[in-house]
Amino acid sequence: MTLLDLNQLTQTARSQGLTVPGRVVFGDGKISELPDWLASLGAAKDVFLVFGHTHAENTGLREQVEQSLIRNGFQVVGRFQVQGEPTADMVDAAAAMCREQKGQVIIGCGGGSVIDCAKAVAAMATNPGGVREYLEGVGRSTLTARPLPVVAAPTTAGTGSEATRNAVLSVTELGIKRSLRHPALVPQVALLDPELTWTSSPAVTAASGMDALTQMIESCITVKRHPETTLLALVGLSPIRTALRACYRNPKSREARAAMAQSAFLSGVCLANSGLGLVHGIASGLGAVKGLAHGFICAVLLPHALRLNRAAAEVELTEALSAFLHEPANPGTIEKGIKEIEDLKKDLGLPSDLR
Repeated sequence: MTLLDLNQLTQTARSQGLTVPGRVVFGDGKISELPDWLASLGAAKDVFLVFGHTHAENTGLREQVEQSLIRNGFQVVGRFQVQGEPTADMVDAAAAMCREQKGQVIIGCGGGSVIDCAKAVAAMATNPGGVREYLEGVGRSTLTARPLPVVAAPTTAGTGSEATRNAVLSVTELGIKRSLRHPALVPQVALLDPELTWTSSPAVTAASGMDALTQMIESCITVKRHPETTLLALVGLSPIRTALRACYRNPKSREARAAMAQSAFLSGVCLANSGLGLVHGIASGLGAVKGLAHGFICAVLLPHALRLNRAAAEVELTEALSAFLHEPANPGTIEKGIKEIEDLKKDLGLPSDLR
C-alpha cells in the first residue's frame, strides 16, 4: 500500500477549482503538533473543544489534547461531548456555550459525527438564530458571518468530514437528517493521525470504512461527477479492500490504518465536490427513522444500489470497480466487483440486508 502526498494532491485539486481543506497534516503521532497548527492559523488562544462522549474519554485522548494545548499557551474555554449522531438541539446548545465562553477556534476530535457537530458549532457561534433556520429543506436563512476556524482530527476512517463543506444533523421532531452547507465549513486544518484510529472497535472500523468505499464509488457514477474527483476516487479505491480487511483483523496495523485514513479523506473531497448517489439518498432518511449507524446502512445497501445503477453508468462503474479490484477492466468487472464488495462485507461481519 503506497502512501500519498496528500498536500500535493489537495494543492492540485484546489488549482482545479475543487473545495479542499486549507492544510492537510498526515502521519502517525501528528496529534502532538496540534498546537503548532493552531498557532499557524493566527488563531486566538481561546479554544472550544468538541469530542465524542466515549472514545475520547476512554482512551485519554481528550486529556492528552487539552494538556498539550495548555502547555503551549492555549486555553480550553469550553468542551462539548457529542452523544451519538449530532442533532440540531446539540448544535444549538454547544454554540450557545461557545458564544458564552467566547471560544475563538474550534477543535473537532472524533468520528464524523463529532467533526460535523464541530463544523456546525463553528457556524452557529457567529450567526444568529438556531441551526434549523439554516438547514437545507428545513430553513430559509443563509449563513452570512464567517464560521470560526476549525481544526478536524478524525478518530475514524470513513466519513471524510474533515474534508467536506457540510454537516449532517438530525432534526429529531421531524424524523429527518439535513445538511448545513457552506464553503466556509471546510476545516482550515485536517489533521490525519492514523494512530488515533487504532482504538476504533472492529464494528466502527468496518462501518466507517464501508462509508468511505461507498462515497468514492458513488462520486464516480453520480450525474455531478467531476474528472478531478473521479481521479481522486480511483486513487482512494485502490488500497481499500486490502487495507480495510487488515484494519478489521489487526487494529494496530500501521500501514493499513494509514491507507484507510488517506482513502477516507479522499472520499470526503469527492463528496464535497461531486455529491453522492442512491445509497446516501436512502441512508439519510433511513438512518433518521430507524436510528441505524450511517456506515452500516451504506454497507448493506451498496451492492444492491450498484446493480440498480449499472445500466445508467456502466462505463463509469466499470472504471471504479476496476480500481477497487486493482486489476484491468474487462466485461466481467462490474459483477466481480460487486461480488467482492459482498465478500468484503462478510469478512467484516456485516449483513447482506436490514432484516
